[in-house]
Amino acid sequence: SCSREVLSMIAEDISRMEGCENQLKARVWARIAQGIPAEAWTNEQIAGLKAQADGHDFLLRFAALGIVASRDQEVKDLLLAEADEGSTDALSALGSVRQLPSSTISNMVPKLASQIEEIIIDARNGTHGGGLDPTHTLAMLNVWHPAEADWGAIVSLLGEPAVSAESKAGTMAFLGFHPEQMPVDVRERIGLIAKGIATGEISAPSYFGQGSRLVASSAKFALVVGSFDEDESSARIVRQLAGSSMDRRWVAHAISARNEPTETPLLVGLITDPDPHVRSAAAAFVAGRSA
Repeated sequence: SCSREVLSMIAEDISRMEGCENQLKARVWARIAQGIPAEAWTNEQIAGLKAQADGHDFLLRFAALGIVASRDQEVKDLLLAEADEGSTDALSALGSVRQLPSSTISNMVPKLASQIEEIIIDARNGTHGGGLDPTHTLAMLNVWHPAEADWGAIVSLLGEPAVSAESKAGTMAFLGFHPEQMPVDVRERIGLIAKGIATGEISAPSYFGQGSRLVASSAKFALVVGSFDEDESSARIVRQLAGSSMDRRWVAHAISARNEPTETPLLVGLITDPDPHVRSAAAAFVAGRSA
């Protein structure tokens, strides 16, 4: 990791940068800027980001404004206004969606649903795009703002064989950690879709190597919500236990979500896992069961 002095130098360079209009360069600088801790930016550098933002390509503009918004209500209001008009870039720049006002959510949900429907139509016509993922964004809004939620477009996209794995994997992975925050009927419908993807009954073309990630995240979702029978569930848990530390960490989550008393010993066993992240996850779930 960079020292504070190096981070300060990089932040200074970005805050003084004028008119970065090349999209490739803007993308690189945007990622660098977003990787700098919030506390590393001085007030003067924040002011510089604000002053230069509108001269940049949109990728760096929104990255800069997102950083500034944490300290500047005027910029935060600007991003909220742009999000109200349907800008997913502005929504992404605002960071966590949990604290967004209901008016912004109500405006964004139908617009995101419309974008998802367009992805489905394009996929059926053989066109697959990239960029921001409206399905993942809508899933996050639905989870944290259930009163404004619209799940129909998400269910349609995940179940559409023509839509690429790249347009599904992020959403399925996210939902796998939030099944309890989904309506029961939606959880069951997506569970069946996830089972179909995991078993190969539902296909999804992959153009950038996300096929295996989609299959894995689908299997995990189906396991958590009980879409597999008990024999298949047990076999998949055993396979995950033999996998990476991330797989074992996920098993702790899956066992806790399934709440099957017979699987509690596996959860207890993970408390002694060599990976500290797995141990802490397992311990937290065991403590939750004991509370």
